[in-house]
Amino acid sequence: MRIEIIRGDDSRRERWIFEPFVDITQDGIYFNSYGIETRKTKRQVWKRQFHWSRLMRRDNTITVPPLPKDVEDEMRKGLRDYIDTWKILR
Repeated sequence: MRIEIIRGDDSRRERWIFEPFVDITQDGIYFNSYGIETRKTKRQVWKRQFHWSRLMRRDNTITVPPLPKDVEDEMRKGLRDYIDTWKILR
């Protein structure tokens, strides 16, 4: 499962990507990537201007990605809403 939070307008946006995981030893939420993307018109594709990735560190153009509290809160709410849709199996 992947949780994506996007903030911005038609020409510039910020994108945070998270991935929750459950394990026998530890549970958590990975902050997988962050990027700033731009485009000149609505018909063009988004182009990455700055980027940070947890797994592909050599390609990072940002050393410390921002993680605002409101983005974290929205991600946690989205995860709770998603879990609320799960069926309880017997």
